[in-house]
Amino acid sequence: MKRYMIFAFLLLYCYLSAQTGSFEERKKGVHSGNQIRTTFFNYGLIGRISTAEDFGGEWPINSGHEYIGDVSVLVGAEIPITIRVIDTIIGTDTLYCDSTAIIHSVEVSDGPRGNNEYSPDGTTFWGWEPIGGYANPDTDLIAVSHIRESWPPYWPDRMNEIDDPGWSGAWNGYFGKNQMNADQESYFVMDDDSDEEFLFYPDSTDLTRRGLGLRVGVRGFQWSHPLAQDCIFWHYDITNLGTSTLNKVVFGMIVGTITG
Repeated sequence: MKRYMIFAFLLLYCYLSAQTGSFEERKKGVHSGNQIRTTFFNYGLIGRISTAEDFGGEWPINSGHEYIGDVSVLVGAEIPITIRVIDTIIGTDTLYCDSTAIIHSVEVSDGPRGNNEYSPDGTTFWGWEPIGGYANPDTDLIAVSHIRESWPPYWPDRMNEIDDPGWSGAWNGYFGKNQMNADQESYFVMDDDSDEEFLFYPDSTDLTRRGLGLRVGVRGFQWSHPLAQDCIFWHYDITNLGTSTLNKVVFGMIVGTITG
């Protein structure tokens, strides 16, 4: 019986590890664990989309003074792509050949700074999208440590824990299982698989994967301690899941500020 259970867990882990980001998995949350209150989204955007419902870096909390329009996570890399160019023109015949071009591809979050990153038909965002399984599917909330009902039934990235696969009913904390070091901690995972702008295939073992082949685990932390009460910390764990070596990789934040 135990053998079948372990085998089932292994199959489930393999399935979940192969999951990619999806527009349908988008959720949002609010960090309000100290003097800063801000809305954030599980596709990497921090700040507000709707001025009526969202908080854009309000400080101090409950003051109505907001300082962030939007913050987008940025990861770029230099990559080679294959392009077809004219080789020879003989009479009415045109001969082509394949050539390699070096380009710079940049992944960003959807929002005011990413509106030009959609596919030509407007149906697909070419950038970060959230991976399912890291929040309660029955709510629109991102998983946060202080709201138990926002947690998923189990955590996809903890399925290989021998003693407790999936950590069901426990918080998947940066500091460990059920470790709530911060007053508020959030967690979600996203990737860039939806980015089909360039003919680049980052994983030679999986030609369906697109983008740069990146997956990002994102955590937000807030402490109410006087030494940290005016700060919010964001931790980005970026992994290259592809077989391609990415050269000249850069990380940054695109920040749109407001005053009020």
